[in-house]
Amino acid sequence: MINRHEAATVRSIRRELAGQLVLAAIDEARHEALLMVAATLELPISRLLAEPDRPVSQDEARLLHQLAKRRAAREPLAYILGRTVFSGLDFSVGPGTLIPRPDSEILVETARRCLAERGSPGPVRLLDTCTGSGAVGISLAWQLDRDGYQVRLCLVDREPDALAWARINSHLLPERVALRLVQADLFPQGEALFDLITANPPYIPSGQIGELMPEVSGYEPRSALDGGPDGLAFYRRLAREAPAHLVCGGFLALEHGYDQAGAVSAILTEKGFAVRPSVPDFGGHLRVTVGQAAP
Repeated sequence: MINRHEAATVRSIRRELAGQLVLAAIDEARHEALLMVAATLELPISRLLAEPDRPVSQDEARLLHQLAKRRAAREPLAYILGRTVFSGLDFSVGPGTLIPRPDSEILVETARRCLAERGSPGPVRLLDTCTGSGAVGISLAWQLDRDGYQVRLCLVDREPDALAWARINSHLLPERVALRLVQADLFPQGEALFDLITANPPYIPSGQIGELMPEVSGYEPRSALDGGPDGLAFYRRLAREAPAHLVCGGFLALEHGYDQAGAVSAILTEKGFAVRPSVPDFGGHLRVTVGQAAP
């Protein structure tokens, strides 16, 4: 520990925090220590790196050690900091919602390309179900607004805690985007038909949840993880029920597990969707599959 009579600096506190995290077997210990310091001091990382001898107060050092203790207990860093970056936007997250992963950005980009096939931008109705923090739906709507679309967005989740986070993050949307938040089981009632439905549903087989990293199994909501005995329960429901909520030729874009592309494609095909080749994530695993409803 830093001597209490010795003034802490950005360099010294980073070294201490990283040491704590290394002992807890945190893979990205040095980087996570840097993120903690940046968040606590409310300074950009570039400035911290440029000013390693910048003083850190005793109160700041005390708070940082408390954050490191929580992370060493394998609480997710995003929960500790209360935020995570997704598709270039700064989302608030915490207990009760799944933390958005970078691979889910592939779902956003794939859905965006589907709509671009229709030609010139115009009015578009989007549904993001199993929305959690709202990251996928909000990011997609944000990008489509910039592309010139007139966006109406509906965010749906069955869990009130998750939907509360989506409501918090709705401030990221441009004012032109019309938003509705609905607590429902997959689909809202009484809505007009949608041009595009996106979903990142629970897809971990029930028996495998205990094998996940402790940050996931011990903290993130099981309801956002558990996809039933084979991990495919929600895909069967989505494929069966989505056609009643899609316009003719509308799209159903689904994120899934790295080894589920074949099974999800088969489920969609069985229900009459025209299925496109699955799209790989940043690691090369097939991660997103799109089905198009009959025209």
